[in-house]
Formats: sequence, structure tokens, C-alpha cells
Amino acid sequence: MLRRLLILSLIVLVAACVAGAPANWVKPGSADADFKRDQYQCSQESRVGSVAPSDETRVFFYGMNKLAQTESNRLYRLCMESRGWSAAEPR
Repeated sequence: MLRRLLILSLIVLVAACVAGAPANWVKPGSADADFKRDQYQCSQESRVGSVAPSDETRVFFYGMNKLAQTESNRLYRLCMESRGWSAAEPR
């Protein structure tokens, strides 16, 4: 029983990591500096709220925090698209 629980936990963990992989943003004719500028500005503009200061990129949110993060992700995507960037599948 314990072994099954461990295997199931590992499967869920791996699936969460794969599903959370960020998109690669592409924009024909753009330089790396253009991406960094737009990424920074969009990340600042899309902030809905913050749970706690953290450099961790893979934070799991629950309840209202998860809703705020989902909205923040949507606003970030819209901001990047409005600047001409397209989300490509992660490598």
C-alpha cells in the first residue's frame, strides 16, 4: 500500500512539473534585450497580488491565491501578445 502511494505521488509530481513548463516566447526580428525588457514590464504589469516575496518560479497556489495567480498568468500572456510575442511550445 505504501509503495502504491509513493508511486502515485511521484507520478503526480512529474505531471505537475511538466504541466507547469513555461512557454518559449518568439517574435520575429527581436533581440534578446527586447524580450528581457518586455518580459520584465509585462511581469510587473500583470501582478494581481503576491503571497510572499520569493525567487521560486514553481510555487503552488491554493484557493484564492490560485485564482489570483491564474489571472496574473492571463494578464501576462495578453501583455506579451500585445507587444507582438507569440507563445511557442516549450522545448
